[in-house]
Amino acid sequence: MSNFYNFLKEEKEYGAIEQSLRKTGKTAVFGCIDGAKAHLIQSLCSDFDCKLIITADEIRAKQLVEEYKNFDEQTLYFPPKDFLFFSADIHGNLLARERILALSSLLENEHCTIVTTIDACLNPLLPPEQMKKSTCTLKVGDVLHLNQLSRKLILMGYERTSQVVAAGQFSIRGGIIDIFSLTEVNPVRIELWDDEIDSI
Repeated sequence: MSNFYNFLKEEKEYGAIEQSLRKTGKTAVFGCIDGAKAHLIQSLCSDFDCKLIITADEIRAKQLVEEYKNFDEQTLYFPPKDFLFFSADIHGNLLARERILALSSLLENEHCTIVTTIDACLNPLLPPEQMKKSTCTLKVGDVLHLNQLSRKLILMGYERTSQVVAAGQFSIRGGIIDIFSLTEVNPVRIELWDDEIDSI
């Protein structure tokens, strides 16, 4: 990367782009081939901890995510909401998971890159402070009121089921609570001792 960056620094055009970006906070670049865009973005924005890359469509956004992961492993795709009803059932949880992973990364990490589309940027989001208040943090030793937890999870969009089989579901059976968070690969089991969390 450093050799490529040094090569770019020697180019007059690159110097003009970098100077414009530092001076005004924005710049327009034309004529860059798709294969070099990730390199150019990384070179110009290496000093920024969080980056938002907006593309014209989903295909290009997904390609750019894969390309940009070479520079930043914490690169995530933020998809637009799915308004097609016939595919909403199939892809609903996957889209919600990708959106929540990207938003969680912005809230929790000091360093990340989010790649998205113009369509996704048109969807209004909750303010960050409200999103933080809407999260649910549980740890061993906490006193848990099952009715309050159930109500909060439902308000957060989780579905109560008899058995957890997919992301976005939770179940409560006596002193055992299973929650399949949209941001995790596997569900979490919480065991209570009376009303206190004994293990997670």
